[in-house]
Amino acid sequence: MSGKRDIIACDILFEWLLRRGDTALILAHRVSGWCGHAPALEEDIALANITLDLIGQARLWLGYAGEVEGKGRGENELACSALSGSPGARNTANRAVQERHRCGCST
Repeated sequence: MSGKRDIIACDILFEWLLRRGDTALILAHRVSGWCGHAPALEEDIALANITLDLIGQARLWLGYAGEVEGKGRGENELACSALSGSPGARNTANRAVQERHRCGCST
């Protein structure tokens, strides 16, 4: 019985670590969009530093998730895997790409 609990605990920990890593990565991406738009240089540098901190957090969480999983996957393979693994996220991403092409946006 204890072995099954350990497996479940590892699965729960792995999912939690994935979500923490994905959240930090997405926040870093969103904050990076504000770089270069701050009214003062100090604020712009602060935004860039926050982005770098969030990327570091994402690497930490995803790297630890790879260790917990034990399949040899690293942070690059696990990045946004919780999001891209769900059918709803894939459908939303596909709709966003289609809408971008429909309106004539280049990127």
